[in-house]
Amino acid sequence: MSPTPAWGAVILAAGEGRRMGGRPKGALCLDGVPVLRRQVLALQACGVGHVVVVLGRHAAALAPLVADLGVQAVTLPPTTSDLITSQRAGLAQLPPSVDTAMLLLADQVLLNEADLREVQTAWAGRDPAVHSLYPVVAGQRGHPVLLSRSAVAAVCAQAEGQGVRHWQQQAGPMAVQAWASGNTHFVTDVDTPDDVRRLDAELGGGRLGWPEDGGAMPAQSGSSLSGMG
Repeated sequence: MSPTPAWGAVILAAGEGRRMGGRPKGALCLDGVPVLRRQVLALQACGVGHVVVVLGRHAAALAPLVADLGVQAVTLPPTTSDLITSQRAGLAQLPPSVDTAMLLLADQVLLNEADLREVQTAWAGRDPAVHSLYPVVAGQRGHPVLLSRSAVAAVCAQAEGQGVRHWQQQAGPMAVQAWASGNTHFVTDVDTPDDVRRLDAELGGGRLGWPEDGGAMPAQSGSSLSGMG
């Protein structure tokens, strides 16, 4: 039996949230708990020992949400908080003891412990030649993306401006594989206030929203989750 991997994770939370009206999506609350905090707690419940949270313009709002959880926060200047820079900055902070990394998006509001355990099970069942794995749900790529220690090192060693997707394309299908899943949590995110309202309606209403609004967005008629992945 192969040894249990030492897990690490990077949560990408440096986005400006422009389409969300300039609000940090990691601060959205699901059942009264900020999404960013929910993700960290779920990771820790799955035995992920080192969690890096990459922050940007909204660092002052997001950092306190996880300050008591022992995570490592990396804050990027707003001018350099694009996705690729965020990926590389977060992955570079994982210590050598981490041999398997998860890469998550802070606006994956439904991710929970059971979802992350599904990810870990898929990784445990992969061929040893596979160094990166990602979920595909109904033809749509999702997150978390999983990377071996050697894949993390390879991503960070690329030329400036190249991120995880660049390395995956170069590594080829033997080293990078998808696994088919029916779990829509891997492809559900939110980009706009309307997305939040639709998802909250699908959840039954009054569960997802901003803390200043009592944790849920005001309801609107005709809301549904169609098109949310």
